Amino acid sequence: MKSIILFFLISAKIYAQADSSNDLDLLCKLHKQGNYELFAENFTKNLSEEIESKTYKTILNTMNVVTFNKKVALKKHCENYDLSVCKFFTLSHVIDIENIFTEDDFYTYRKEIESIRTNGLEVILITVPSYYPYNNKEDFAYDVLLENKSNLTNKGSLVILISNTEKEIRITTDDQSKEFITDEEAENIIQNILLPNFRNQNFALGINDALARLKKLVN
Repeated sequence: MKSIILFFLISAKIYAQADSSNDLDLLCKLHKQGNYELFAENFTKNLSEEIESKTYKTILNTMNVVTFNKKVALKKHCENYDLSVCKFFTLSHVIDIENIFTEDDFYTYRKEIESIRTNGLEVILITVPSYYPYNNKEDFAYDVLLENKSNLTNKGSLVILISNTEKEIRITTDDQSKEFITDEEAENIIQNILLPNFRNQNFALGINDALARLKKLVN
């Protein structure tokens, strides 16, 4: 009986992988042909099906995680896929792709970032398991900043990039936010607040203290 169940589970997984590969093949073909309208239609359909079947804390975070993973898969699968993987939905202040935050912490971070935003600084907190298609955290964080920075805040934009898998943290600022969060201050937040807490597995304390420090600097 166990062997039969195992057989069906393995078969289901193989069929799911085949369907996923076929979807990617079709999307790659449409993109290469320049048939962007049909590409967008199929891309949206695939995303909708995945979003309905998965939950990553909130609907907005689920949309970001599923879309990011699909873009990364296309980047790996398609020869000429050139769209950025780092463009996220509007008002995405917390993007937990690595799925390391608890649901309570996720909402706490989002509430604190919204408070900082009312003081004029746009903050994006993002976790990722890897930096693909980039080779390092610096390039990845900079693209997140470029693709998602807001023109509605008067103190600029800032990205906090965390990779628990890579054991790395990066804070990236634009020219406007650098007036309030200097490179030295950003490094201080990483070295004296985030890293010490992360080494002790105190992720929530580290992030909350870092956000509190940012809030103080822009008040």
